[in-house]
Amino acid sequence: MASVDWIIVAVPCLIVVLVALRVRRYVRTPSDFLAAGRSAGRYLVSTADGMGAVGLITAVGLFEVFYNSGFSIAWWQQLQPAILMFVAIFGFVIYRYRETRAMTMAQFFEMRYSRNLRICMGFLAFVSGIINFGIFPIVGARFFIYFCGLPTHFQLGPLTISNYALLSGSFLLIALFFVLRGGQLQIMVTDFVQGLFCGILFLVIAVTVLYSFSLEQLFAGVAHRPAGKSMINPFDVAELEDFNLWYVAISLFATVYGYMSWQGNSAYNASALNPHEAKMGKILSGWRLFSQTLMFTLLGLAAVALLHAPAPQQVGVDADWTVASQAAHAKIAYAAAAEGEQIGKQMTVPIAIGEFLPVGARGCFVLMMLFLMVSTDVAYLHSWGCILVQDVILPIRGRHLEPAEHLTWLRCSIVGVALFAYLFGLFFPLGDYIFFFMNITAAVYMGGSGAVIIGGLYWNRATTAGAWGAMIVGSGLGVLGLAMPKLYPDFPLNGNWMMLFSMLAGIATFVIVSLLTCREPHDMDRLLHRGDYAVTEDNVEPASTAAIPTWKRTLLGYDENFTRGDRFISASLFGWTGLMFGAFAVISLINMVFGAWSERTWWRWIVFYNVFLPLAVGAITTVWFTIGGLFDIRRLFEKLRLIEQSAAVTATDDGLVNADVDVPAHDISESPPRLSSISSLAAESP
Repeated sequence: MASVDWIIVAVPCLIVVLVALRVRRYVRTPSDFLAAGRSAGRYLVSTADGMGAVGLITAVGLFEVFYNSGFSIAWWQQLQPAILMFVAIFGFVIYRYRETRAMTMAQFFEMRYSRNLRICMGFLAFVSGIINFGIFPIVGARFFIYFCGLPTHFQLGPLTISNYALLSGSFLLIALFFVLRGGQLQIMVTDFVQGLFCGILFLVIAVTVLYSFSLEQLFAGVAHRPAGKSMINPFDVAELEDFNLWYVAISLFATVYGYMSWQGNSAYNASALNPHEAKMGKILSGWRLFSQTLMFTLLGLAAVALLHAPAPQQVGVDADWTVASQAAHAKIAYAAAAEGEQIGKQMTVPIAIGEFLPVGARGCFVLMMLFLMVSTDVAYLHSWGCILVQDVILPIRGRHLEPAEHLTWLRCSIVGVALFAYLFGLFFPLGDYIFFFMNITAAVYMGGSGAVIIGGLYWNRATTAGAWGAMIVGSGLGVLGLAMPKLYPDFPLNGNWMMLFSMLAGIATFVIVSLLTCREPHDMDRLLHRGDYAVTEDNVEPASTAAIPTWKRTLLGYDENFTRGDRFISASLFGWTGLMFGAFAVISLINMVFGAWSERTWWRWIVFYNVFLPLAVGAITTVWFTIGGLFDIRRLFEKLRLIEQSAAVTATDDGLVNADVDVPAHDISESPPRLSSISSLAAESP
């Protein structure tokens, strides 16, 4: 790292810190700390949430997947944007969840089911989440050590200091600085600012890679793999063992089943100004998702080319290429020998990137990865710390806290999560791919939660007994999937398969038990604050009094809250994704009927679809989201300055379900379920 690289890193970081210091003075109540006062516009939510969802840990995991399977599996994963587009356009889960006005998902569990279920699900989400988060700081420290060429240990007088311990601790302290005082409000605004920088950095790094490598060099790296393990041809992947077609199929199912189930960035689900802005934020995320993959794709391509492509036959270039390639191979071998084969695989692409990025671009990449890491760390610290207080401690206490006392509890819980993650990362040996570990730990909670969430929001005959059954069966299989490989190394099912079985079992149990125990339909108007229970500030003025055609409501997700601009955004995303899905379907059909394309033909499509098209979209969306987000920031601060928190709101809008407002009194006083018979389960059904 040259001096100019460190300057590139330092200046934007200073700007983000100054913004954080300015924002924190607006945090006055638990609602501000937990849900940013429910004041965020669509661009602010979309950009900040995107930063919290795509962290350094995700980048390193994507590098692992790309180095293993290249574009072959990515081709089949193109189904995911189409699925997410329909999910976003119809406001699936997010719209109704925001209508409940719940601050956390487990608060919704109490509003819809029972307090005991909320406590149990909240605790399960918390345990699953902090174990999942436990590897984040150490993976971040490992990345910077190997990318920047830092020593793993250094001497301080007579002491030998671990750089892993020092860096992971430092990163957590930085995250605590952003989250402790300002909560979700400060997190959201600073993540938005970091997102603006990252939008520019994505493009700078992508252009740098295209300037440093010719397309022919990039092709040489991924071509000519053994039969059945192609990195280019998606119809030649039969021999792939880890990230294969079954991995894609299970992931696509989990995308829908577990939508909004994972609570790592749960506060964004409650931070939107109203349900319509929450829905539009999810729709806009579809544009960001398409362009965000460009930078990771190009860096993975360049790393594979450096490690496996023959040196270019050019005077002065051949020698530099050979030296960089040999240095990368030597460092990868050292990492594998020092820390195990799996860590060597994990650091392969980051080490290679460190060998070919020039001065200036290295600083941009370090800054981007630092922002990605911090944004995810603060989101997870906030989410898991708040879930413990909001969904376990407060419901057990059963009474409202004074705002100052409530904030103290939240901050202490967040510090506890940081301490656990610090110690877990230092002592837990990660012996698997990052995404496999994350899937296994997530399944402990998501095995049953998906059915409970979707059923509770959309099915008025869902019962508390059904929710308990789904949680016990689905999550129990998730725990089994986590434990069996440790107890029996030859266990035939990996984490992805166990996650699938836990989800299917959770669905079946939820439906069967609910049908057997439902006495009368649930009052969905009361849950969703509709009709007589409507909340004025959650309803926006209709764009038009004219009736919206049924086909537009059904196909495009339009409702009376859609303005002309909203309709254009929704229709354009629908058209774009439909066009891309159509290309996917036609090309797949051609290859299945007339025989697979050659690798050269596939490469031409990849260059168009995975490189230049996202580059153009990324340039447009960076400008678009920057302008829209800045307007949202201005409106956010205007609202925060004008809001006068009444004593009643301050006392009750803290995430604790109030018997007079949120749910019928009999739901709060329920006793824990006894699972010995269906008849006893029925006692808890609504």
